[in-house]
Amino acid sequence: MHIFTRHNHYILCEKNKYNDAVIQEIETANYNSVLRMQETVDRAMQEATRLTAHISISNGYNIFFDSDDNYANYDNSIAIMHERTSGYINIYDYISSIYLHSMKLDKTLYGNIDYLIGEVGMNDTTIVDENWYEEDINNPQLINRYFSWQENREGENHRNYVTVVHYVRKKRTEILGSVTVNLKASYLAKMTNMPFVENDMSTLVIDNNTKQVIISQNSDDFLKDVKNIDIFSEIKYKDFEGSDIVTIDKIEYIVTVVDSKYLDWTYLAMLPLTSYSNDVNKINTYVKRNLLLSFILSLILSYMLTLKNLCTSKNHNAHNRKSSIMG
Repeated sequence: MHIFTRHNHYILCEKNKYNDAVIQEIETANYNSVLRMQETVDRAMQEATRLTAHISISNGYNIFFDSDDNYANYDNSIAIMHERTSGYINIYDYISSIYLHSMKLDKTLYGNIDYLIGEVGMNDTTIVDENWYEEDINNPQLINRYFSWQENREGENHRNYVTVVHYVRKKRTEILGSVTVNLKASYLAKMTNMPFVENDMSTLVIDNNTKQVIISQNSDDFLKDVKNIDIFSEIKYKDFEGSDIVTIDKIEYIVTVVDSKYLDWTYLAMLPLTSYSNDVNKINTYVKRNLLLSFILSLILSYMLTLKNLCTSKNHNAHNRKSSIMG
């Protein structure tokens, strides 16, 4: 039985090693998936920002920002800008709309962001200051603003947006206007879910300035404080780095946190360990099989040792009887 005990100890050690290896592999896989999510959405935001800057200095558009409406071919130029802008919207699936505002012309092409919000209403937003646009254009150091908001159209579904506003300035001093790109929050949410289509991962993107959710697979989470969202309310995500396992209501979750490399955002994902039941079952099957083999082996060894002891005892008794007769 001593051999059996030692063998069991070895199996349990191997089981723990295997279990630790599986957990580490799961954590690494989840971290890499969230990293891909972060890179995908960050790239979309970078592309949108580059597009706003590109529009602000492109031939045709620069005339809109830095001229009056008395220049030749004004109407034709506006028509061309409309066409080009529509083309940009068609190229990028995640872009909903583009708005240009010219201070000199006091005109908007597709409406500026204030006009848009005034028309549809704003249900909620990450913007704190109501006079943000006026303050921004008077700040020569400010180039871009990022925020999220939900439109409020009467009788229509409320659409959610992540917006980048690029301020067009001449030599960083004179304000010429702005280029605004509204990105579909729902499409960005699909992008965050792409690495996790085969499991039960829940993902959020959080604006660290306001602690509000700006991208989520569940549209009802949009612009909510993260502490008010289900299981995420238990997570102090700022204390995390990479992946770790936490227990909430007796359920183990893998929590993964990755910070945006482009904006002050945090990508947060949670996955119940039960999603990896196949790996857990492999561990249990491995342990049960080896315990059974160990038990059988111990019985065989015990039987062989018993036979050996019986034979030794018989031989010893026979030798003693023979010695007694001869004596």
